[in-house]
Amino acid sequence: MTDSWKQSIQDQVKIINDLILQGNRSDAVQQATTLLNRGDRHPFVLSFLAHESLLQRDFPEAVLLSEEALQLSPDHLSLKRNLGIALLENGQNSRAIETFSRLINAGHEIPDLYYCLGSALRRSGEDYWSAVSFQKGVLIEQSEQRLGLATGTVPDQVLRHEGLQRVEAQLRRQLDQLIVRTERKTPNSITERVRRLSEHLCQDPSSLDALNLGRTASLLIFLETLDWAVPLSRTSFSWLIQLEHRFMDLIEQISELLLPDNRHHWVETEDQNGSDVVQCPLIVHGSKRRFNLPSVDALINQLQTILGQRISSLLPQVAIIRILPGTSLEQPLVNTPMMVSVVLPLFWPDGCQIGSDSQPYVQLVGRLIVPAGESLEIRNQSGRDAVCLFLNVAHPDVSDAERRALNAIVLELSSWLKLCESFSPSDLSLSCSAWLRACRRSHDLLRKT
Repeated sequence: MTDSWKQSIQDQVKIINDLILQGNRSDAVQQATTLLNRGDRHPFVLSFLAHESLLQRDFPEAVLLSEEALQLSPDHLSLKRNLGIALLENGQNSRAIETFSRLINAGHEIPDLYYCLGSALRRSGEDYWSAVSFQKGVLIEQSEQRLGLATGTVPDQVLRHEGLQRVEAQLRRQLDQLIVRTERKTPNSITERVRRLSEHLCQDPSSLDALNLGRTASLLIFLETLDWAVPLSRTSFSWLIQLEHRFMDLIEQISELLLPDNRHHWVETEDQNGSDVVQCPLIVHGSKRRFNLPSVDALINQLQTILGQRISSLLPQVAIIRILPGTSLEQPLVNTPMMVSVVLPLFWPDGCQIGSDSQPYVQLVGRLIVPAGESLEIRNQSGRDAVCLFLNVAHPDVSDAERRALNAIVLELSSWLKLCESFSPSDLSLSCSAWLRACRRSHDLLRKT
């Protein structure tokens, strides 16, 4: 192989590449085919013709050309992917699954490869594994979008659409079975709201990313179009009466957190307007915080007992908020037929108001304030700190049976996401019984937490 021959090949490759860049693919194919028929093998030429064979749906030729190109360039990612697609379209499902699995196991955690693997598994009749692989691809894609990462590979939108359909079908089967079991166990617990929530979550698998991030509350926001079955009133909040009976105790117990020695328990963040927000979470996603302060820990135990509204890792959420003198606060609200945000003012000096000068959007329920709108605006124009208890709780019209049904749905979806997150193509070698045991262990662990 002389240097002049090598140079001649490189010159021909450059001509073919220029034709491709100019959009003249037919002439590029003709030039590449001539070079190939002459016996001159080059990985770029073979790869280009393999891709053209895919576009022309000549899948046997695409397989042969891709395999030959990989002999010359064995580490070429897109070549391996194209080989997998050619194998899949040529009906060689087992080899396609093996090809995509090897790529992923080699460290190429790319959404598109999980979509390809999911499609290959579906064509092999592995519907469950197919949905798992597609969901894993969606989770990775959403994670990359949040982090602003670019993999250099744009997911195939046709494959992605197929994946969302597969995940939707799988979630629908799981939640339908769950609803049947729940209705059998607790009649009348599956209300129209619960059914609509289940239907929504099945139709939009990408919304489960909120659950994956611990923002479960946003799963329920879509229901704001439904009317509340009953108007809000003091008697609507059965727990409010108990809370008001302990109003003075609340003030006394919370006062311990206001002492200078305990200011380290407070968190300073910024609201959406850039103002400082000083708050102290007491119950986060249904889980109590521990302060090792007897009166405060006793208060949190009492609050959770009084509210009694836990929906898995969703409700209730309770925090103390301080509004510093001369400042204002805008706090996001979650007001839907399933949830409501409420405020209980504790230390409220003259000069504090909720709402704005032109629109004081508040509804008083005893001492409780139920804001109407998308955000809570508090202005403290006094010279002292204002302190309130901020709660995200179940809407008073949501029954205990509905909460139990919601809890079961959230748990089912959490289990599903955890299993998809940990999915690896090596899991495909698990026997059915071993996989079921792994599912049960994961589900039991989530239930305990």
